[in-house]
Amino acid sequence: MKHLFYIIIVSWALTGCESEPESFVKEYTVNHHLRPAQGFIPVMSLMVRSGDVSTWNNLFQSIEGFEFDWGYEYQLAVFVTEIDNPPADGSSLRFQLLEEISKTKVPDGTTFEIQLKRASSETNYVTDGTGEGPTLLGRIAVDCEDLCTDLENLLSTDQDVFGVFEHVDNEKIRLIQVRAN
Repeated sequence: MKHLFYIIIVSWALTGCESEPESFVKEYTVNHHLRPAQGFIPVMSLMVRSGDVSTWNNLFQSIEGFEFDWGYEYQLAVFVTEIDNPPADGSSLRFQLLEEISKTKVPDGTTFEIQLKRASSETNYVTDGTGEGPTLLGRIAVDCEDLCTDLENLLSTDQDVFGVFEHVDNEKIRLIQVRAN
């Protein structure tokens, strides 16, 4: 009988301790370009930061209701909810747009660097799946102009490859420098 009592108390405690998923509102700054990142598979990731943090962090999942445009920096209010029993290869958080506080076009001539190949994992983020020239994982076209041959040659090496870009429009970025490490 004493064991039955403990089983009932422990069962009650465990079910009584279950709580609703935690939710909160967080403001994020979203950078003006995506960057390739290695999750379960290579993806183009939003780069976000919050508060006084100066480091950009990858956000591997989308923010529901948010449409990203290349060349714009955003201030967003986001509703974040913990997910009970998330999938093994998925996030434990759900992100939903509450408000787009601001959307600011970066100045013309703004440059940015993106890693194009990660030698340690033999991952090449530059693809030519469209048949119309290189893209970053099929998400945005790369205008490599006079650097296309240099880009191809460096991507065929066993080194990390980086490109410096500038925005053309929401569908294309221009490669202005390519280097290997």
